[in-house]
Amino acid sequence: YNQRSFEGALRIRAVSSLQNRLRQTGQAPMLTVPQQKPRLSWFGNAAAYVVTNVMKRPLHVVWREDKYCRTHFLDLFAPLPQVTFAAKGQADIDPYKGSFTKVVTQYMSHDPQMDPGGWYFDEVSKSWEPPDPLTWSKLSDRMYTMLKPSALLTPQIDAFVQAHALDDVGISILLAREECLLEDPASEYTSDQEFFDWIDKVDQNLRTYWQTMGEDNEAAKIFISTDAPDVDIPKYRAKYGEDRVIHVDRRQNPVTSRYPKALELGPVMDMFIISRTLEFKGMKCSKRDPHFTGLAFQLWKIGHGRRQTCGPSTADSYCCGTMRECRARD
Repeated sequence: YNQRSFEGALRIRAVSSLQNRLRQTGQAPMLTVPQQKPRLSWFGNAAAYVVTNVMKRPLHVVWREDKYCRTHFLDLFAPLPQVTFAAKGQADIDPYKGSFTKVVTQYMSHDPQMDPGGWYFDEVSKSWEPPDPLTWSKLSDRMYTMLKPSALLTPQIDAFVQAHALDDVGISILLAREECLLEDPASEYTSDQEFFDWIDKVDQNLRTYWQTMGEDNEAAKIFISTDAPDVDIPKYRAKYGEDRVIHVDRRQNPVTSRYPKALELGPVMDMFIISRTLEFKGMKCSKRDPHFTGLAFQLWKIGHGRRQTCGPSTADSYCCGTMRECRARD
């Protein structure tokens, strides 16, 4: 704790991959939610919300680019309220070490007058617990609402969505079989045929819906985010046509081609494009789902706030019935 540099701020170091760092900072999904009362150990996944909105303290994040995450947070996402980040390439001051529970314990032990706004220490669980009625659903909604694309990515995302009218006629899929196989070479994953069946079903229902509403749309555009574009894009274009199947070519895009070592720029750009499409389906793996699948689904849900869908573990926006039933709930 450095009172002179960051008065009242709680500091954390975000480490490991982008997905883990987002969880630590407060933005990534937790796909299974225990039914019992939430404990602070959960809130390692919600630091930005808990610290700034519950503890009423600013948060300072040390985010160093390394081999696990090659892109700074502020190159990917817009700044967060009451959250500051160490400058790019700098370790800045030493943060507290340990899990988020240990961090908060150290923080509160430093100055007994730092009242965390209703939090209390449970002698049985040996952890700090939040005040009621702080529910996971409220916490989750606030977390994902905070996450916006950076100034570097926003113009690219807006231009791509507008050029292909994805707000009006776009559906999207996320293919990440290489990540599934890297996790487990024997892993089973969502097949191309399952994606084909989903696309055909959604496209047909969209056509029916458009016809019913008197809208002059012929067919849905299909946006594909993939870790193997040379394999997937020709395959899907052979089935649906070159004009309908679109993707961001990271070798040609002005941002991703300019910063080839910033490997997270492309996937994050894809996720925000996905959030602007009408429907989304992500790849599922038998062992562990691809990191970006759950985050992309959660961002999609934020962009379609009133849509009733299945839980994020399905990675499928289209599980609420027919297109007409879904639209009636919007």
